[in-house]
Amino acid sequence: MINQRALILVLVVVFISSCKNHQKESTTEQAEIADYVDFVKEHKNNSAKEYILNLFDNHDFVIICERDHRDITQYDLYKEIISDPYFINNVGNVFMEIGVKNSQDRINDFIFSENLDSLTKYTKLREIHRNASYYPVWEKYNYSYFMESIYELNQELDTAHKIKVFPSDIQMDWNEIRSYDDMIENYSRKAIRDSLIAENIIKDITALEKQNEGKIKALLILNYHHAFNNQFTLEPSSGNFLFKAYKGRIANVLMNYTTELVESTNGTEVPFQNGKWDAAFLVNGNPSVGFDFKNSPFGKDSFDFYPYEPHNYTYSDIFTGYAFYKPVSEFNLVLGFPGYLEDGFSEEARRRIELLAQWRSKDSTIHIDKLSQREYDRFNKLNYIQVEDLDTIQYMINNKKNEYLRK
Repeated sequence: MINQRALILVLVVVFISSCKNHQKESTTEQAEIADYVDFVKEHKNNSAKEYILNLFDNHDFVIICERDHRDITQYDLYKEIISDPYFINNVGNVFMEIGVKNSQDRINDFIFSENLDSLTKYTKLREIHRNASYYPVWEKYNYSYFMESIYELNQELDTAHKIKVFPSDIQMDWNEIRSYDDMIENYSRKAIRDSLIAENIIKDITALEKQNEGKIKALLILNYHHAFNNQFTLEPSSGNFLFKAYKGRIANVLMNYTTELVESTNGTEVPFQNGKWDAAFLVNGNPSVGFDFKNSPFGKDSFDFYPYEPHNYTYSDIFTGYAFYKPVSEFNLVLGFPGYLEDGFSEEARRRIELLAQWRSKDSTIHIDKLSQREYDRFNKLNYIQVEDLDTIQYMINNKKNEYLRK
């Protein structure tokens, strides 16, 4: 009996101790999240658009770290930025990772055209989309969505103020890629893609500054690690080269997005800092906000946007600032382009995909008879997709929000 009572007493003590520890941890977490909530509240009046535009006061070049290529919601923000009178009068140049370098003439022919009839406009835009990438098919709608927006904006501007676009990806003309040997020769450049993207950007900036007889300004849209600065050394980055080339003249901004759970076997997406950041914005009503990472609680956090190797980076080490524009639940992921495969292009897409399959397998005998119905639907019409793992992401964000509200 005595032993039983002693055991029960021990269990009760352990339980009480556990409760106290949990309460302590919960209180600490509440205090931690409160710092982020308060910081967002203090900066609510500085929208993502205004923050990015204001960076041009002290920088000539601003890189936006594009989130998922498929998300066109972010391009609504980019449209707001380039449509602003300040951008039109003082910046005017947009560089993009997407768009092979040899597509410059095709892009100029479209965005500088005036009063195109609907069929001609569609045909030119479709041709740009069909030849946008070194990939056989660029199925993301973001590129043509943004190009059409720039064309429409330029209709309202005089020649001197029209927005210019510079595609910066590696050279790739699919009309010249006719065989397996051609693929080997051209796709070898992919290994040094980041340096070539940076080289293309630097060459164009140099030419513009020579033409302008002085410094110019530009917005650069680069995805994921291509936008990291020169402090990041774990893998090649176009931003690394650009920050070295334009020391003191360049800034980079991370868009709100998700990161990958490395422990997962299927690439599960999770929110930054297990939902703490998004929860801070959610508590404040998910306002559009931009701010410097330096001197913010966000900037001090470990850089979990790159979880694939151990490192000691913080967010302020890699990015100048952060822009929150729409929560993950409102991301609009879109694939396809209406009529992309029409007028005989289905066979060309099949040919390109077959060549890529041969290159990847190092087997020139691989043959693809035709596109699958899934591929056809994916490429040839608009497909609206939900963010992967959205339920998990929302659960983690709401969990952090509830921890804060329990204080």
